[in-house]
Amino acid sequence: MADKTAKLGELVARAKELAAKDTLSDDESAEAERVMAEAKNLHEVILREGALDTFTKDFSTKFEKPDEDDGKGKGLFDAFKKAGWAPGVKAIVPAEVAVKTASFDGDVADLSPIRTEGPALGVDARRLYPVFRAQGVEAGTTSVDVLSQKSRALAAPASMIRDIDETSDKPETGSVRQLMPLELKQVASVESEIPNVYLLQNGFRSMVEVDLRLAYERALDYLVVSAIDAVDPEGAGDPGMDLTEQIVFAAAAMAENGYDGSVVALNPNDYAELVLLRGTDQVFAREDPLAGFRFVRTPVIGERVPYLIDPAAAGRLFISGVSLQSFEENAGKTNTSLVRFEGTAAFHIEREDAIVRISAGS
Repeated sequence: MADKTAKLGELVARAKELAAKDTLSDDESAEAERVMAEAKNLHEVILREGALDTFTKDFSTKFEKPDEDDGKGKGLFDAFKKAGWAPGVKAIVPAEVAVKTASFDGDVADLSPIRTEGPALGVDARRLYPVFRAQGVEAGTTSVDVLSQKSRALAAPASMIRDIDETSDKPETGSVRQLMPLELKQVASVESEIPNVYLLQNGFRSMVEVDLRLAYERALDYLVVSAIDAVDPEGAGDPGMDLTEQIVFAAAAMAENGYDGSVVALNPNDYAELVLLRGTDQVFAREDPLAGFRFVRTPVIGERVPYLIDPAAAGRLFISGVSLQSFEENAGKTNTSLVRFEGTAAFHIEREDAIVRISAGS
């Protein structure tokens, strides 16, 4: 085994030397492909002989071109490499690493395994999914049992105040509930026809950090918005009002039902119209009435259909870890690979009346 690992180390060193060059001659390109193929085959032999735990990480890190101090620090691609990623080797990172702007919690631990606590909410106003609670599930999970509240009726506060020796029936808080299975969905994207030698370049990091991750996060937003559209939330506000008035009055109506409508999810064009709205002869007597709201601008929401949401009560995102894997195309004839970025997820609306639809007015 020592001889094989030493040989692989020599191949990897040569591959790194070639990858460090800005341009490659035809001969060097051919050598790079040969070295990669030989290293890949030798790596598979080492794995079959039982050195997976001790060698996979070393193999993946040796292929990396030395990091330059670009001020960007470590990111998702580094997490994949730490998990053992290399050309042709699949690696999985936890959901809280792949979507680090989501806040993970464990309020319903009986539904599925909980992963470690994630960081606080991010500040990216282009994403809707991070405003909701998230719960990690194992990669093989196909569905979870979830409890939905279709509606509720709170007991009147005055009737709940009773004499200490009162013996009559206590007032009731009613709720319409439903326990049902929620099917997880595959969330996946690929990039194809990538020259194999590119997988060894440090620039491959941006394909993972920017392109594949951006596509994945937009898909999560689409998953959330599709679930909201499916329950068709009740409308709020007078269509004759402008959007500022509708948001404020919708929040007041939600407050009466015990919800804190604090997130406005809307199309970027609607947000632009909102912030550029000009008054005529009237000004607000107090501070900006929208100062307490958080605005999320996502293009997956249609124009003129904003939503006002209580994120703590509305729903929950169930999400697995995310995998990165490359596959050589055309049986090696073209020296190109397909890279796949994949996970599973589902969004569950827990309380339908914690979301209202705002009909954008004039």
